[in-house]
Amino acid sequence: MSAVATTVAPIFALIALGFAAARFGWLGQSAGKGVAEFTFLVAMPALLFRTIVGSNMGDAAPLSLLSSYFATVATIWVLATLASLLVLRRPAAEGAVFAMTASYGNIVLLGIPIALGAYGERAAPTAAIIVSLHVAALWLAACIHLALADRGRSSTSGGLLRSIVTEFARNPIVVAIVLAALWRATGLGLHVTIDKTMSLLTQASVPCALFAVGFTLAGFRIAGETAALAASSILKNLAMPLLAWIFAVHVFELPRLPAAVIILFAAMPTGTATFLFALQNRLAVETTSASVALSTALSMLTLPIVLILLGRP
Repeated sequence: MSAVATTVAPIFALIALGFAAARFGWLGQSAGKGVAEFTFLVAMPALLFRTIVGSNMGDAAPLSLLSSYFATVATIWVLATLASLLVLRRPAAEGAVFAMTASYGNIVLLGIPIALGAYGERAAPTAAIIVSLHVAALWLAACIHLALADRGRSSTSGGLLRSIVTEFARNPIVVAIVLAALWRATGLGLHVTIDKTMSLLTQASVPCALFAVGFTLAGFRIAGETAALAASSILKNLAMPLLAWIFAVHVFELPRLPAAVIILFAAMPTGTATFLFALQNRLAVETTSASVALSTALSMLTLPIVLILLGRP
């Protein structure tokens, strides 16, 4: 219990600091955006690149890891779609947004820092494998879902699909992972100067990521359709980690550490990219914004419980 508190308390303290900085105007919006961009474009790619090149991949088996995580995502996606149509009685097009909200976790800015804080660099290979496909796969699924649900938006969805392919190639996280895998294959390692430079960047990546999460959350409000908020939070914060445990441990029988990282990633709150998707398509914008805020607030309770149950693999 004390080990979990030691891991989680500093993480949420940095998130709270970022939230307070935005709410009370300690930093301007441009400064907060700069911290987020530095984290996503520079510091986090450096962390992943250096870790992948120099770490022992250990138990990492890409096909089993991806199958376990995305089987969980697919199940939640189907459940969320059915809940949106049959329980919430929402239009079919909104089902794409609701499904994304219930299954898209904040695994880059929040999941990676928590996984590294809890399990050290041993967690990096599994984290990198999941992150490499997470954004592109879920955005693609949401666009296809939306196109099928609302044929009137097919042209817009086609444009989104093209933009996803472009963003996938330009995404610095994905590029860093691919380049790291290629460089690792050469067996050359990193020159001491490059390694020390990246080491300095990696030290900044985790605190900056957590601060950026808090700063961004200050712009979200918990307001919207109560039933939709409750259903989304139950699926994301409770059902998804439970399903991940079933798939990772009992279906694919992964080793303890990769299974723990996958379950922890599944327990992450809703990522802010879901709000961007809702805003871009003008669907359930207020409810999606509220879902991000509520899911993150609830994760302050659920994540410590998940870490306690997972123990020390």
